Amino acid sequence: MVEGVHWMIPQPALDAAGWVFVALAALTFAFCVWSLVFEAKHPVREGALSTRTTPRSRYLRSLALSAVFFTGWYLLAAVAGAVQQGGGPFAAIARVPSLMTRWDAPHYLGIARDWYVTEGDARFHIVFFPLFPLLVRAVSFVVRNAFWASALVNVLATSGALYLFDDYARSEGLGDRGARQATLNLMLYPWAFFLCAPYSEAVTLLLFTAVFFFLRRRRYLLAAVAGGLVAFTRSVGVFVAIPYAITALLDCIHSSQSVRARVLLLIRRAGIALIIPAGLAAYILVNLLVTGDPLKFLEYQSDHWSQRIGWFFETLKTTLKYTLDYDLEGIVCIWLPQLIIILAGAALLPFAVRRLKASAGLWCTVYFYFIISPTWLLSGPRYAFLMFPIAVWMAKAIHSRTAALMFNMVMLAAQVFYCVAFALGHRVY
Repeated sequence: MVEGVHWMIPQPALDAAGWVFVALAALTFAFCVWSLVFEAKHPVREGALSTRTTPRSRYLRSLALSAVFFTGWYLLAAVAGAVQQGGGPFAAIARVPSLMTRWDAPHYLGIARDWYVTEGDARFHIVFFPLFPLLVRAVSFVVRNAFWASALVNVLATSGALYLFDDYARSEGLGDRGARQATLNLMLYPWAFFLCAPYSEAVTLLLFTAVFFFLRRRRYLLAAVAGGLVAFTRSVGVFVAIPYAITALLDCIHSSQSVRARVLLLIRRAGIALIIPAGLAAYILVNLLVTGDPLKFLEYQSDHWSQRIGWFFETLKTTLKYTLDYDLEGIVCIWLPQLIIILAGAALLPFAVRRLKASAGLWCTVYFYFIISPTWLLSGPRYAFLMFPIAVWMAKAIHSRTAALMFNMVMLAAQVFYCVAFALGHRVY
């Protein structure tokens, strides 16, 4: 069990590439600190929402976009399945649940159906956090099919996330056109199709964007509740404490109240912030109640999935190694895209955090270097999808409409490829 709690490991010898990677990480954190100091001295003006449309119309637009997105990818999966397995259109549609329920998806649906168990292979599924399966289970009382219950949960979560993301994009200074481009950047990301599968991506994205939405409005209690829920959905959810803390600190710095009043206000908001780690504590309690060991998930992650927290530059070396020496399917579906994400993320984050608010920039930085630190990382591109502020930065960085169109076309082609590969059972994790 001691080995399961593997948050720090002895530092290995760094080669030249490792030092460059560490230097990029240090530069990114330095820019985050610079942004924080700048915002402490100069309050940042928030962008304004569009006055042309009402909140209701914006949400309905997000709901329609989500419905089209889900329908399109389910039809694509049906066509891919029909080409592979044959049969008529009705048989193709009937195969969609099985085509989209791949890899971790059956584990989530199994938890929704049977909760956590302590025997057989299903005992290892306690490593998957509970909120998404609980939502699927609740909807299953109305929608009697577990897959379609998860699809309803995800389409509603995605529509809510898109509505809140549009608000976030505008708070970063984007107008109508820029916000639309940011939404395209987000939804055309090659691994965005995981929103349509029985995974927790949609719920996590909704709760991440909700935290920023409520922080923008200084609704600290609601932001902390959303943070606690996302910490009950994914382990990385606790990192929303970063934007919460930065927003609360800057508010107190810029407040015109007395020093004593500001200190008391900061203490009160720090107390409210305890709701965020309470979500993770609740998951640990589930481990205790089910298995008798509050840290059983760490043991299973280490022993069954070979996952521990390591050094991010070691992950780069491992990914590069297998990109050059693995079977073709593994290279195309796992290692090469993961290598691209790691290198692009490390190279572009220093530029991104300079254009984002300090709360978003530091959150993205910590999130990125944490998700690429596992010792046997296979899902780096999927994890990176949830860094939604990067889609806003890209909308700011790509000024040419032609360049934006070409970029989106490349992303769409990649998403089609990996969605089809996922539906056909290839190793797209």
